[in-house]
Amino acid sequence: MRIVDIKPNQFKRVLSNIFSNIVKYASRDDKVNIIVCDNTITIENLIDNKQEDTNSGKETNYIGQNVCSDIMKDMGGVYTHWIKDGQYYCKIALKMR
Repeated sequence: MRIVDIKPNQFKRVLSNIFSNIVKYASRDDKVNIIVCDNTITIENLIDNKQEDTNSGKETNYIGQNVCSDIMKDMGGVYTHWIKDGQYYCKIALKMR
């Protein structure tokens, strides 16, 4: 068994940000993939960047992502995000004991 260290309220804030972004920004036509492997959670197709323009109301300034990065760093983990082939991804790596 592997154990990860988290601060429950802070980790909840990270997950809440991610899932609220899925609801707000993800394409309704594509599925969002959540991959869990060891101490890492990767989320694919989180934001459909093809939809993101000033007329769609789906603009984002990624402030929430920066907060997630700070929270994960405070817990000894890592939060990263990137865009590949027009899709937005994020990854959470948790500190293991």
